Amino acid sequence: MNVYWDVYSYASDIMKPYDNAPAAAAWLGEHNAENMKVMIVWASDDTNIYPDAPVTLNAYFGSNIYYNMEGNVAYVTHILADDDEMEKDIEYFRSFGPPELFVCTAPVQTAVLREKLGFEGSYIAEAFSGTAYRPFKDKLDEKNLYIMCTREKYKELFGKEYEVSSYKEG
Repeated sequence: MNVYWDVYSYASDIMKPYDNAPAAAAWLGEHNAENMKVMIVWASDDTNIYPDAPVTLNAYFGSNIYYNMEGNVAYVTHILADDDEMEKDIEYFRSFGPPELFVCTAPVQTAVLREKLGFEGSYIAEAFSGTAYRPFKDKLDEKNLYIMCTREKYKELFGKEYEVSSYKEG
């Protein structure tokens, strides 16, 4: 079993990225995101718990890139927030105004957080996406990471309008 697992893990790591943070960090660096308001999504029932893929991005920067992480630390504290603390956290996040970039594991998360925070605009433009593959038993688990922005921010970053991909016949 150990030999099989070792070979499977090594082959997976060589053929597919184990982590999507290096590519996302490079993209953020190229676009000067350290000087932007970047928000990390949080768990639906706790403002102190964040998905693993976006958290690993902090390892590639000299300081925390997210303005809404608990205590401005660059790691997950695992300190659960009660309802009062969650409401205080959300008020604190609101005080910064809308983020320029949302870092999440699924684009739909931006709509949920935007509604909770009361921000206008829609973060539908995918500025960056990456998939990592983690071996687990006899399969590869996919870990997704997205950096989402508004159409206006997309145009500022890339110099063109954001277009949703579509399939054309023919």
